[in-house]
Amino acid sequence: MSYRELAHRSRRAFAASTLCKALKGRNLPPGPLVENCIWACSGSKEDVQVWMTAWRCLRMKHCSASRDVLAPVTPIVVKRTG
Repeated sequence: MSYRELAHRSRRAFAASTLCKALKGRNLPPGPLVENCIWACSGSKEDVQVWMTAWRCLRMKHCSASRDVLAPVTPIVVKRTG
């Protein structure tokens, strides 16, 4: 699905350019964007719960490793192997 289609399915909660930047970036996308993407992809209430729980876990792991105040978009540290 294209970013434009995803934006359309999310009832224009986000622009296609915002989705592109957030989903291609190296930062954890904002929670509302993730939730809207799940709904736009015909996710169920249970899907939203599972994905948002995973999102919160990622955010909290970063939070516990840092004393900084969390920004609206939290960077993810990616460790490359090989």
